[in-house]
Amino acid sequence: MHELLSAEPFFPIADVVEEIAAVSQDTGVPLTAYARSTNGITSSLLLVRDPSRTHGTPGIADCERAAAALAARGTWLSRGQDARSCMLLALGLREGYDPAARVHSPDEVINRVLSKGQVWCGWPAELISARPQPDGPAQVYHEPGVLAFTDFDQMPTLAAIAHDLRQDRFVIHNWLTGWTTAFRRPAGPHGT
Repeated sequence: MHELLSAEPFFPIADVVEEIAAVSQDTGVPLTAYARSTNGITSSLLLVRDPSRTHGTPGIADCERAAAALAARGTWLSRGQDARSCMLLALGLREGYDPAARVHSPDEVINRVLSKGQVWCGWPAELISARPQPDGPAQVYHEPGVLAFTDFDQMPTLAAIAHDLRQDRFVIHNWLTGWTTAFRRPAGPHGT
């Protein structure tokens, strides 16, 4: 996980999405970025190694090369590898992948965590995925989401919330082990 800070006070999310796509295409590295967001703007970005069924999981060296390419564009300042003593859960707020689908609010997630008597530590984010293509611009998907700093004890609550919000997939980055795991909603009548 690599942290970058905006060289400007704030950076519009739409511009971040375009920049992540351009760097993905230029470097050939499939990128996943989490932009801490408020009202469509951001000032910080986490580049993460996200397992992809179609593009695999980029290596650490590739991620560092992409982070350096982002910093070289002049809009981001590298803070290097971000290491913490917990896990990070990235949870989208759109039900499925249809752009017209319902989008839940960050407050819905936060209130559900708090209603279980648990602590919330996290923030709203734009979840951005860019996959380089051999014959054109990078394929991009992004949606509003939340990032939760958590531990093993809270995972069942967060997984249940992901299910209730009809998430097809959510990702956990475990800083303690160095592993990243993507969880998918089961297919079929019980997963819907």
